[in-house]
Amino acid sequence: MPGSTNFLQHNPSANNQLTDSQYSTDTVRSGGAVTGIYASNSFNKLAFQVSTFVAAFAQMMATKGYNVSDANISTLETVLANVMTKSDGAPSSLETGLKIIRGMYNGGTGAVISGSGFTVTHNSTGNNTVNFTVPFSGSPSVCATLISPQNGYAVSAHISSYTNSIAEIASFNGVNTAADINVSFIAIGPN
Repeated sequence: MPGSTNFLQHNPSANNQLTDSQYSTDTVRSGGAVTGIYASNSFNKLAFQVSTFVAAFAQMMATKGYNVSDANISTLETVLANVMTKSDGAPSSLETGLKIIRGMYNGGTGAVISGSGFTVTHNSTGNNTVNFTVPFSGSPSVCATLISPQNGYAVSAHISSYTNSIAEIASFNGVNTAADINVSFIAIGPN
């Protein structure tokens, strides 16, 4: 369910404000305001830039279901605490320097259906080797699943062996016999 926000962009029509090129050379922007009158076109550009970012960020949070308001700073801090950063230990940042290779291939021929960064060698019925074009620097984690069932029977895929440069994947039909079935896989490991 979408949330809401009361953060709005200042001067959305960009009236009476400096252009980007004027603002980049504006001495008030580069040196800060000093005594005297602050030119409205310079202020409008400053407020436009800041409010554009804040309004866009608040709208992104609202789209994700959060209610973002300036009515209470403590409530706003609580909402913003939902933004994940590296220091929060977000899953993507627990281990850095990872790469992902993923794709699908024809289990009978080894032809790549989708994905990149790999080729497939068809070894024998139900047995294929995924060759990573650029090997991982260490052993990756590999997971595979079969694309379509054989005549309504359950099917299974097994990772027979893997190294930093290959993953051997075996596929079986519902009676545990090796079968050429299309495979979808993902490998995640150190770059």
